[in-house]
Amino acid sequence: MAIEAVDVPFPEAIEHHRAKVSIPTEAWTDLYGAAHARAFTVAGASRDALLGDLRVAVEKAITKGTSFKEFQRDFDDLVDRHGWSHTGTREWRARLIYQTNIQTAYQAGRWAQIMDPDIVRMRPHLRYRHSGSKHPRPEHLSWNNLVLPRDDPFWKTHYPPNGWGCGCWVEPITDRQLARLEADPKNQVKREAPQDGTYTWTDPRTGDRREIPRGIDPGWDYNVGEASQGIVPPELAQPLPDYGEPSTLPDLPPLPPIRPVDPARLLPEGLSEDEYVDRFLAEFGASQRLGREHRDPSGGVILIDRELFVQRDQAGQEVALKATKRGRERYLLLLADAIRDPDEIWVDWAGAASGTPALRRTYLRRAGLPDGRELFAYFSWAARGWEGVTAYDTKGSYLARQRRGALLYRRPDLPDETDPPTE
Repeated sequence: MAIEAVDVPFPEAIEHHRAKVSIPTEAWTDLYGAAHARAFTVAGASRDALLGDLRVAVEKAITKGTSFKEFQRDFDDLVDRHGWSHTGTREWRARLIYQTNIQTAYQAGRWAQIMDPDIVRMRPHLRYRHSGSKHPRPEHLSWNNLVLPRDDPFWKTHYPPNGWGCGCWVEPITDRQLARLEADPKNQVKREAPQDGTYTWTDPRTGDRREIPRGIDPGWDYNVGEASQGIVPPELAQPLPDYGEPSTLPDLPPLPPIRPVDPARLLPEGLSEDEYVDRFLAEFGASQRLGREHRDPSGGVILIDRELFVQRDQAGQEVALKATKRGRERYLLLLADAIRDPDEIWVDWAGAASGTPALRRTYLRRAGLPDGRELFAYFSWAARGWEGVTAYDTKGSYLARQRRGALLYRRPDLPDETDPPTE
């Protein structure tokens, strides 16, 4: 079932796309597998304005049924405007972006429909359907007319799309439909999950080795529908207002207590910009050459790489590193601690440079320095990139301004009774 575009508005597919957070990347392996269900990313699109315009073009295709020809015109225009040097020919790259995003949004939307309680009750079986491609993958063709319960583990790794350009799909069927299928031997209905085995794939950039089910491309061995349902976690304390509406502070839980800082976590003075950057990235197993995705306690994914410290001019050219900006270099490891073991994680809207709204995640942590000062470290990630801040002896009103939007995560050992508004 090749999908050119969704002919009519498909609310579940639109919701899947709009709930993503834009994350710039250099290569498609910077985010792996299910992380793509949470992030809008285009390999090589590392500047916010470019990524924002690509996102607008994709959203237009999903919400308005834009044909590939129209999408390619939009793609050509933004490539010229941004001077983007992408891999592959323009038509090939445009089609890859178009088909991948539409297919994943469509299949995520279908999964949401498939799991509707009424559909579950009436149509308890899931049937794998091959796309009918002229050049089929042998395994995908062999899965045609495979019928399994919707809770079979097979669907966690084999729910389509199962690779680049895969047009397979899954349909829910009734007991009566299953009986009719099995009555005709031409259908060759299979009722047991195949045992196709796995193969080992090595990430050419990191050297990481992964076991992938046979017939599935690297990075596609996950259920995009299940993964996308975690984009807005159930832990949200309150819904976000629509973008552009005034943001109001909720009743806040008590401030987290101060956690003492190990003096060994303070970096020495006098290191070079590169040395400070290296020390921060090493906390996540990353380097200036290779980034790493990091999954936070709320389930969100951000990319940790050199780009966090790069200062660029309006043309997108690198100007300098900014590890020593505002004297934060000694406390970079405390910013790393705020990401890995935060007191709280908040999400709120942020306006991107391109005008496209993006969700900002803010990681907060209170810390006590050896000299008795209090340090409040936060690390914010949005479409513009990152913002790392260390503030000393701050008042409650300042802290309250950082705790805005919706609360995604709060350390389990912290009290949850709300404080009165802070003046």
